[in-house]
Amino acid sequence: MYIPAHTTHGVVLALHGSGRGIADYRTVPFYMKQLEISVNYGYAFAVLENGPDTYGTDDGVHNTDIAVKYLQNKFGTDRIIFWATSAGGACAFRYIIEHPNTISAVIGTFPVVDLKSAFTVLSSCRRAWHAENMTLEEYSKKIEHKNPADSIDRLSGIPMYIVHGRMDKAVPFESNSALLAKAGAVIHELKDGIHSTDDMRYYDTAPYMALKTDKYE
Repeated sequence: MYIPAHTTHGVVLALHGSGRGIADYRTVPFYMKQLEISVNYGYAFAVLENGPDTYGTDDGVHNTDIAVKYLQNKFGTDRIIFWATSAGGACAFRYIIEHPNTISAVIGTFPVVDLKSAFTVLSSCRRAWHAENMTLEEYSKKIEHKNPADSIDRLSGIPMYIVHGRMDKAVPFESNSALLAKAGAVIHELKDGIHSTDDMRYYDTAPYMALKTDKYE
């Protein structure tokens, strides 16, 4: 956790991608940028070390709830903003659906929205859900009522600022971030963007729209 010296406007809680964790926000420039932007706008910054459960498993959502309540109590604020990267999107959106009116906004960096899409493409998702030997039909039953893509309408009303690459093959744009348009998300597309933590263009737009509001400048 990083607490800026000046008065905070709230807390940004980072939900990391698959295979990532707290250490990446100290050593990897792509993730360090999230901390830098948040603190520069006067927000405290925290990372939830969620392991593979960042894919929105039951344990992952439970861990997120513990983190949110802890941060609310510690800072005496209800202004908690999720910054969800890749697999962390599944956890963020499932949490919001199951805990409405708790999170103030979401920043999404090529986030997972559809767990079925992730299951099809990513072995890390299949492992996280202990579904390595399942068919898509079996997996669909396992995640019934747990897949954010099946409850997009329940995300309406929360400010969401998403950036995603059109050429992303790991987390395809159309089957993930594009779905959020139905819930009123502001979506910024990188036409040639891929699923890469080397492309700093992902920080050109969405984060600033989420953090710089009329009330919190």
